[in-house]
Amino acid sequence: MLYKLITKKILSKLDPEKKQNLILKYIKYINYNPLKLLIKNKLPEKNIVCMGLNFRNILGLAAGLDKNGDYIDVFSSIGFGFIELGTVTPNAQQGAKKPRLFYFPEVCGIINKMGFNNYGIDYLLKNIKKTKNIDSRIGINIGKNQLTPLEKAKEDYLICIKKSYLYVDYITINISSPNTKHLRKLQFGLLFQDLLKEIKILQNSLFALHKKYVPILIKISPDINDDEIMQIADNLVLHNIDGVIATNTTICRNMLKEKKYPESGGLSGIPLRNISTNIIKKLNIELQGKIPIIGAGGISSVESAKEKIQSGASLIQIYSSLIFQGPSIIKHPEIFKILFLIGPAIFGISINQILTMLNTAISSFLSPGSISWMYYADRIVELPMGILGVSIINILLPYLSKSISFNKIKEYSDILCWGLQFLIGCMVEFFID
Repeated sequence: MLYKLITKKILSKLDPEKKQNLILKYIKYINYNPLKLLIKNKLPEKNIVCMGLNFRNILGLAAGLDKNGDYIDVFSSIGFGFIELGTVTPNAQQGAKKPRLFYFPEVCGIINKMGFNNYGIDYLLKNIKKTKNIDSRIGINIGKNQLTPLEKAKEDYLICIKKSYLYVDYITINISSPNTKHLRKLQFGLLFQDLLKEIKILQNSLFALHKKYVPILIKISPDINDDEIMQIADNLVLHNIDGVIATNTTICRNMLKEKKYPESGGLSGIPLRNISTNIIKKLNIELQGKIPIIGAGGISSVESAKEKIQSGASLIQIYSSLIFQGPSIIKHPEIFKILFLIGPAIFGISINQILTMLNTAISSFLSPGSISWMYYADRIVELPMGILGVSIINILLPYLSKSISFNKIKEYSDILCWGLQFLIGCMVEFFID
């Protein structure tokens, strides 16, 4: 109830891109202090082998959330088996005009028209080089700069491959974003064949030079027909491409019952689920196991994850569900279902309250007289105890879920979180007085 109240009445007024950046910065902050327990997930080691690489589990972070590699340690702590950074281009660029990111929580969907905003390949590689002692595989998703003509697009991809080859575990060629003009044309015909040919030549030469083989994948669009799927699959096999990610975001809106989503751009999240699954099924038939498929699009539960795997995916990626549900979505598989419902809500409350109360406290401090800013300062101090409550609940969940109903766990978690906040609030008032 409280989570819904905050998200609908308060957070809906914030620009989604600003909100997303603030939450990422907050998670990064708590990742470097004792509150790390709040986001750290310990998943069982599965040792999945794909494309000649060992992955600690099948779940990865899709490209788009950590464009510049600023949060690698955070996402590794959360438990991802692999993290795909980017999309990154040879040169930094601002991307499309704002607003360019839109949340639709009622359908668990996101529409973005970001346009490959990033700080450039060199900035990203600096962050990768600084990263140490993580268990997740690191991939990068590369694209072309907006000002690069389509006929010279392959040069941008080759630049990024050369620069990143020694520092990443795999490289994804993004030729399917709907937000860069004419980019999707690179998926077809002579442009596609020439791109794959040049990429493979460079990959082989770098392998011979460095004695390190870095798999290269192609990320495809969901908005393609059966003939196009067949042609893409044939070319991937012909040029010995190492993998394919299915799929990117869609420009289709037919699955949305109500016509209240006018924003252009790529749609992701649950509305994409069936479209991407169908592409994976058809692609799997064409590829016949010759090339592994990484499934992405609408994965938000155990069932939807299994659906992608049963359709032919060897690995899976999430993005939108992490935004809406929080890090608890990838907790230990034995308690995945219950954490999918309860953990994210508690986590969301902690983050969103901090952002909201900080904003209100600052506003009232700058405009004194309407309400005491000290009141909000007290409330902000209380929040760490709420976070502590979340941590305790996350530790106890595996045991509680065996003997207590979901409703009881929800009730106890609320009591614990807010009881701890009340306790610290009383202490603050005592020392202030």
